[in-house]
Amino acid sequence: AIEDLEELTDLYKQELNLRPDRPFVLFGHSMGGMITFRLAQKLEREGIFPQAVIISAIQPPHIQRKKVSHLPDDQFLDHIIQLGGMPAELVENKEVMSFFLPSFRSDYRALEQFELYDLAQIQSPVHVFNGLDDKKCIRDAEGWKKWAKDIKFHQFDGGHMFLLSQTEEVAERIFAILNQHPIIQP
Repeated sequence: AIEDLEELTDLYKQELNLRPDRPFVLFGHSMGGMITFRLAQKLEREGIFPQAVIISAIQPPHIQRKKVSHLPDDQFLDHIIQLGGMPAELVENKEVMSFFLPSFRSDYRALEQFELYDLAQIQSPVHVFNGLDDKKCIRDAEGWKKWAKDIKFHQFDGGHMFLLSQTEEVAERIFAILNQHPIIQP
C-alpha cells in the first residue's frame, strides 16, 4: 500500500522498462490516469515519447479534489461503490470488502496528497476519455489543455466506470487512436 503518487509513478516507470526504440502508448483510468500523466512527463524529460497518452476519468492535476480517505469505513466504501464497476457479489461480501479497504484508502490518499511541481506540458498526443455522467471529470475536462500541447477529448455514455459498460466502443476508439498515430520505426 503506497500512499505517494510519485513513488507509484516511479514504480511503473521502472517496471515498464521502456526502450526509446520501441513504440508504445500509455493508458490510465481514474487514479491510473494521473499516474499516466506523470509517467509521460517523466519519460519525455528523458527523451522518450509515447506514440499517444490516453488519460481516462480523472480531473487535471491542478483541480482540488474532495478528500474522502479519512471517512469512516462504511462511508468510504459507499463512496467507492457509488463510482460503479464493482460486482454486486463483492459489494455484498463485507469480509472481502474490508480486506481491500486498506488498498483503496492508500490509493485515495496518494491522489489526495499529490502536489504537482513539474509544470511541463506533454508533447506527445494526448487523448482524454470521460463518461458523460461523470460530472466532475466532464466539468473540468477542458483544464487538461493546460497540460498537453496536442489534445483531443472523447466522451462515452456512462459514468466514472464507463469502461465497463462501453468496452467495445472504448476499444474501437483506442484502435482508431493507434491508427491515427502510426508506429514510427527508427
